Parts: sequence; C-alpha cells; structure tokens
Amino acid sequence: MHLIAFLGMYLLSKNYLFKNNLHKEQKSCYLALIFSLVPFWPTGALTITGQPLLIWSFINLIQNKNKFFSWLIIFLFPFFSSLILGNLFLVSIGFVVYIFYSLKKSNINWKIISAFFLITILSVIIEHRVFELFFIDKVSLQRTYSQINTINFNGLVGISFHQIMKGQYHFFGRIWPCIPIFICVNYFYLKAKNIKINIFRIFILIIFLSISTTAKDLDIAIFSFPFLKSFNPRFISINTTLWFIVFGLSLMKFHNNPKFIKVISYPILFMILINSFFNFFSNDFQDVDSIENSFYHTYINKESKTHKSFNDFYKVGAFKKINNSFDNSLIICCVGILPEVAQFNRLKTFGGYYPFYPLDYCLKFNSIINNTDNNCSKRLYLNYKDLNNKNIFSKLLDSNVEIMICTKPIRNNQLIFIDNINNLWIYKLTS
Repeated sequence: MHLIAFLGMYLLSKNYLFKNNLHKEQKSCYLALIFSLVPFWPTGALTITGQPLLIWSFINLIQNKNKFFSWLIIFLFPFFSSLILGNLFLVSIGFVVYIFYSLKKSNINWKIISAFFLITILSVIIEHRVFELFFIDKVSLQRTYSQINTINFNGLVGISFHQIMKGQYHFFGRIWPCIPIFICVNYFYLKAKNIKINIFRIFILIIFLSISTTAKDLDIAIFSFPFLKSFNPRFISINTTLWFIVFGLSLMKFHNNPKFIKVISYPILFMILINSFFNFFSNDFQDVDSIENSFYHTYINKESKTHKSFNDFYKVGAFKKINNSFDNSLIICCVGILPEVAQFNRLKTFGGYYPFYPLDYCLKFNSIINNTDNNCSKRLYLNYKDLNNKNIFSKLLDSNVEIMICTKPIRNNQLIFIDNINNLWIYKLTS
C-alpha cells in the first residue's frame, strides 16, 4: 500500500504537478514520501493509496503518454480497491471534472470516456453482490434498523469543517494543522495566477465534497431520501488526495518566495515530515485515534499492545495447531478474539465485521445475546458478559455453532474442554 502510494504520488508530481519546475525531483520525492507515510486504513487497500496513480493514468491518456501502463493500471485498479468505500465517488467526480475540461477545450477524448466506462463496468462485476442486495434481492439491510442521529444546519457546517481539516479515520491524511498552515503562508506570495486559481478551485471542491458527505444526516435528507439510512455517500474519500495536490501546488513556486517566507516555511515542512514518523496529530474529526502507523509502532513505540506484527495479530502459529484440534468445517464462535483472526486462518465463524448484512441476521444475533436496543452493529462480536445470558449456549447450538475459542477459561456444563494452545482455550458445545 505505502509503496504504491509513494509511486503514484511521485509520478503524478514529477510528470504533471512539478513538470518543468525547479528542483522537481526533490519536491516530488518529498511530497510522495509524506503521502506514503499517511496511516491509511488497511482494509481499504488501494482505494485511497492508489488514487494518485489512477489520476496519473487518466492524465496520461489525455496527454497520449504511457498508454500501455495507464490502461493496465485502470484495468487492475478495481480488483485492489473498494467501489463503495471510494471508487464510486472518485470516478463520479472525476467524470464530471473531465466533462467540464472537455467543454472548455471543445473536444471530447473518447479514450477517456472508454476508460471511465471500463473501470465502472469492472467495479460492478467485481462487487456484484452489493448491487444484488440493493437492487435485485432488495433485502432489508441492518442499517435501516439502526438509529440515525440527525443534524441541523449548524451541525452540517461544524462537522463539515472538522472533516475538511482532520479527516475521518477511513480517509485520514494527517492534514491538520501543518499542511493548511503551509498552504496559507505561501498562497498569498504566489505570483503565478493560474496556480492560485487552481488551489482555490480544488479547495472549493474539498468543501463541496465534505458538505455532500455530511448532508446525508440532515433531517430533511433522511426524510426525503430514506435510502441514505443504508447508503453513505463518502465523497470525502477523495479529500486526502486533493489536499496533497493543493500542497504540491503551493510548493511549485516555493523557490521564488521571499526569504522571510522560506524561514517560516522550512520548519513547517520539517514538522510535516516529523509528524508522519512520530504519529503526532493522529486523531480524526471524531477524536478517533485507532489508525495504524507502521513506522511509529514498529520502531518508536515498541511496547505497544494494540499494534502487532502481521503474524502476531493473526496468531498464525497458534492457529496452525488449533486447526488440527477439530474439524475445520465446523462453525466456531470467538470470545475475546476477533472473528476475523479465525477467518484469516480458514475457519468459519459465527459473527464478524460486516458493513452490510441482512436485517434478519441482526435480529437473530440480538436475540442470542439478549440485546433489546433498536440497533444493529457492524461488529457482530460476543463478549464475556454475553456468556452470562440465559440459554446462550443452547441458542448458539441452534445457530449451528459447535466450537468456541476464548482467551481465558470458561466453566459451563455445556462446554467440553478440548485444548489450550498459546493461551487460547478451545471448547466443544454440547446440549
């Protein structure tokens, strides 16, 4: 992910942002390094990290350059990214921007239209199950049942502003506070009018995308468009890349700025780099600080209990032994350990992390854990307190759960101890 992020931003910067610009190699490397050190949400794969590379590919087609690699990237991109998380909004906004560009140039490049068509068709084919849920099966999803906290106009303005500056953990960019400060300091001393206009246009687009994302929670929006209860228009998924493009534009003529502006700007540029390595300003607009920072938690905060190596997190060694303890075709229930860990190790689990799933399954899960709240969580996890509920083990058996894996021992007449492997207790459920 990080290598693709570096490569994409480097190519976009060198070939287009800093083209014919003094010190373009150094500027491109710096911008690409900062972008690649962003703690991207791992589950998003290339949805955000690959955006600069995808934009570079589309610009190449417009400029009639690197055609083979550009078409290859456009073809492969949907296989390594998410349509719902970001591609739907990137492609939509990109298409609208290109239409405006074509009208201005009085020329339509049908290769670009074909490229947009290709990435759209591939995305629909790859993620066909989402479309089947929404448009064919018309299954009631869990999000329609969950309580929605609506906002008023003041909430729209406040949340949008904080999203613009701090981002959301799925699309975190560590923008605040240094990058906006650097842009503001250098913007007013830019003599190139076209660069200032482009910075202003992109910033207006960032504001529009944030408002468009937040507006779904307005009272009138929920009332007028009920489907927004289960669909999140994540236009802010493009904002991180747009912020870095604006940052790059503000660097273009940096060498021409007055000396006192450079004296102010160099410490800011240094701080932007330091922030990435030492995980400063790591909270998003909701003050969530759960974003991975590979460098910081590997080399600086070595005692971190929440950030582990790949093999340690997925407990690969332990599950090699666990898989030999019972029939792997059985459905298991995890307590104290994420079901995704067991899923990675090729086991079938009861529960897990599901952004979209049928409402019936939510009601069934709530019944098992005696949850009477009118709410459906994306995280269908059993906790130790749930095991105190009456008939919990019988209900799990009725749901075809036969094995339970826990992080501490449990005593119950319906549990038969199988083994303890690396402090993971394995039990068989009985009636």
